[in-house]
Amino acid sequence: DELEGMCRKAFGCVRNASLLPHTPRFELSSDQRGIMIKHVPEKDGHTVEIQWLVEVSEQKEYRKSPLGTVSHVLGHEEKGTLFSVLKECGFATSLAAGEAPTSTSLQSFMSVVIELTDEGLKHVDTVLGLVFSTVNLVHDFFSNDLDQARALWSEYAKLGKLRFEYA
Repeated sequence: DELEGMCRKAFGCVRNASLLPHTPRFELSSDQRGIMIKHVPEKDGHTVEIQWLVEVSEQKEYRKSPLGTVSHVLGHEEKGTLFSVLKECGFATSLAAGEAPTSTSLQSFMSVVIELTDEGLKHVDTVLGLVFSTVNLVHDFFSNDLDQARALWSEYAKLGKLRFEYA
């Protein structure tokens, strides 16, 4: 009550214009796509982060969690997956995939962050090629094999339920 009174006193003269919240949409021009920004970190280590705009808003499709399902596939550590191949090649020590913090309520960005070894830094183009090849495989998989895609989504949903129940 005390805080509410303070707020009324401070902001009571501000009229309510009934404005809807403004969430900007990012429009990427062709010269803003496919760029690589390199910078020298202040700490030891090498990180590569890849972000791209996706067609669907994760917030609008939260029940289906499309980005969560894709990140589940990209971040999987089973033999033959992206991360296991990067580790076998000696290119990476960790991989995290998911919705990027740059996402808004209107649109989502996918993010893949990979901690590289010194060898991985020397072969960053190969690492990026493997990431995008995997993304293309995942896209083709979800586009062409709906039964398998549903089974994968079901697995991801069960894991999410377990995480929630044991949080």
